[in-house]
Amino acid sequence: MDQRTGEHLDIAARNQKLARDLLALAAPGALQPPPYEWIAVIAFYSALHYVDAYLWEILQRETRSHPRRAAWVRQDRGLNPCTGEYHRLWNAGGSARYDRGFSVPAFEADELVNVDLATVERVVRAAL
Repeated sequence: MDQRTGEHLDIAARNQKLARDLLALAAPGALQPPPYEWIAVIAFYSALHYVDAYLWEILQRETRSHPRRAAWVRQDRGLNPCTGEYHRLWNAGGSARYDRGFSVPAFEADELVNVDLATVERVVRAAL
């Protein structure tokens, strides 16, 4: 495995763990207000790094463009099984960062991390 691929996987796994840890702290009310919007942002960037690992390792491609990366997820046979999950993460993460008044309920934050992000991770790791 290429070093750059490993770096992307390390960042993705670190962000994924942070999102899960924040969920665990937020659930019983240990964090007030609960950071569900930031959990969505972190989950998206974890997914982004999983996708970047795949793009680099399999296709030797890289980009800083979110729309270009999303198009590759849609078009590539190895990544398109997680297209819906990736787009949900992208939409939630972007809305959480930029849309005033946007909120993420606890159940949605949990689903973003434990369903959508987990699916992106599984698809990428299976392809690598």
